[in-house]
Amino acid sequence: ELPPVSGEKLKLVEDLIPRHSRGGVSFNGFPRSFSPGVRIYKNGLGMLANAMVSYDVDGLACTRFRGLTGIDAAAGGDSGACRLRIFSGASKETSRMRLDRYARAAQQPRGLSIRLGGDSYLQIKLSAGGDGGQGEDLCNIARARMECGGGDIYLTSLTPLSEHGVVERNRSAVQLPLQMFRSSMTLETGIVIPAGAEVTYAIPGRCSTISFIVGAGNGADFGDTELVTVVDGDAICTDQKFFHRDGARIFFCNIEGGEELRFEAVRGVTGGAIIIGEAELDCAVGTRKPVCEMSSLPSSFRVGDTIEYAGQGYRFNGVELGGSALSWDITLVHCEPECHDHPEVKVEGKESGSYEIPDHGDYFFIKIDCTVTDMGEVAKTSTSVFPETALITVESVPTGKVATVDGTNGETPLSKTVVVGSMFTVDVDPVAFGIWSHDNTLGPTFDFHLESHTPIVFTANYN
Repeated sequence: ELPPVSGEKLKLVEDLIPRHSRGGVSFNGFPRSFSPGVRIYKNGLGMLANAMVSYDVDGLACTRFRGLTGIDAAAGGDSGACRLRIFSGASKETSRMRLDRYARAAQQPRGLSIRLGGDSYLQIKLSAGGDGGQGEDLCNIARARMECGGGDIYLTSLTPLSEHGVVERNRSAVQLPLQMFRSSMTLETGIVIPAGAEVTYAIPGRCSTISFIVGAGNGADFGDTELVTVVDGDAICTDQKFFHRDGARIFFCNIEGGEELRFEAVRGVTGGAIIIGEAELDCAVGTRKPVCEMSSLPSSFRVGDTIEYAGQGYRFNGVELGGSALSWDITLVHCEPECHDHPEVKVEGKESGSYEIPDHGDYFFIKIDCTVTDMGEVAKTSTSVFPETALITVESVPTGKVATVDGTNGETPLSKTVVVGSMFTVDVDPVAFGIWSHDNTLGPTFDFHLESHTPIVFTANYN
């Protein structure tokens, strides 16, 4: 009974070696950050440096200003920086700066909580964040609201006292949905698959599932790409299309019974790349064991034949091992009256060898074991080669005479299966023995060399 297809965890990048890749698949550049994903907000302010907006909040009895601040994801995820300053007071002239904060690309939003204490004037200023003009300085205040005597008042419901520059309500400064990055994620190892590229792995042994984190990259990898995961030619884990605004996603895919796994990145509108990280296969216990693949052996043997055996050792991930990792055991299995082992040859540290079949007598076959040792793991591959045989029958006239064929005793007619190429003895009761039908020169006991698998009948005639 086979063990369950679970219990041995294998890491795709660290433990396995690709069988094939094309299109610039890379395992470099790690640690690497995913494009962290985007959350869209229905309410808030979207501003472009340099912009300002102020409000008259006199009489509203507001005690606190709250919201979430951050770079707008429409900046592309790898550029842009803003400086956000918030002022409040009894008037514009007497207002004081309550917040001075920088927001930079791919940072997650930060909470905002400013004590107002009944102030009558509120001003928000957005300026460039000092990134040298490398990107659009788009910043948002999502869910911008004041806690006032009558409940929360959202700034988007108020008419500004003054305003200059680009200030949008409930959308970004470039008139897209108001969107900011979620928390980022960094992976220590992984695979970067550019649009149009693919990578293929052999599935090591019996595995049930593969789990992995997948998403779109930042920088040059930024864009929309579809990941297609294929096992033995069939697509699995559908719905894997990613845009820059998609956060990292975790997938669990069924690969049970599969032999080959392929990841393919299909170009979307803007290209980009897929990043796969923390990919792990759940396989049967013992999957990490090495393997000895033996070359073809003869389909059968005769006594006196020489069997040439050879094999190649492999680490579980397909890496070839040298001959020093192998050892061989040749066993003659004698099956009279019951099968039992006769160890014949033990060879260590070689990839090949030979063994001459002896005339052991009775029925037997040869068992060949290849043992491979690697990284503390030991595995054995066994195969057997069986003999060509012929059925030998001794009859007598009259029947019922005591006879022996190759060590087996009984009354005639007596049959015995004998290995081709062997020398065996036939013996019958000598009392009143006359002649053998096949050779009248032989006595009741004779030796015979079996050269063919054609059945033979020996008939002893009695006086």
